[in-house]
Amino acid sequence: MIIDLDEDNLVPLYDPVSHLAYAVEAADVRTVIIDGRIVLRDGVLTTADEREISRVRFAHLPSRIDSSRAEAEP
Repeated sequence: MIIDLDEDNLVPLYDPVSHLAYAVEAADVRTVIIDGRIVLRDGVLTTADEREISRVRFAHLPSRIDSSRAEAEP
């Protein structure tokens, strides 16, 4: 994992281990490498299409809301 340590929430850096545990936020992560594969580069997924994931997720949202309302009504 490569983290951008120049972010405002990460300065001053006194204890790197403490920063990793308590101060680093998801937005601070720039690159993630798993088993030698870069899966996140410069904050962008390289192994999946984020727009497609959001499209599919939101495509099912209205039907879930409608079905939960139907179950709640007596």
